[in-house]
Amino acid sequence: EQACALAAEQAKEPRDQIRNYIAAHAPTSDVDRITDYLLLNLRGLSAYARLGYTQKKLIDCARTAGRAFVGEFSG
Repeated sequence: EQACALAAEQAKEPRDQIRNYIAAHAPTSDVDRITDYLLLNLRGLSAYARLGYTQKKLIDCARTAGRAFVGEFSG
């Protein structure tokens, strides 16, 4: 429980920086959804990298996520 709280606190500043960047470039109505989508994908890619997935697989997944992002948020 304490470790979880510490991890959340350490992630706050980078998360806020990402959200602020998105807020400067996206419609207000999409900021939270885009931030959640991006952070979820970044954390997932990071977790899979720690599990030893190959760079090729990680890049393929990132490209797929990017295409899904464009489809969902390009309006």
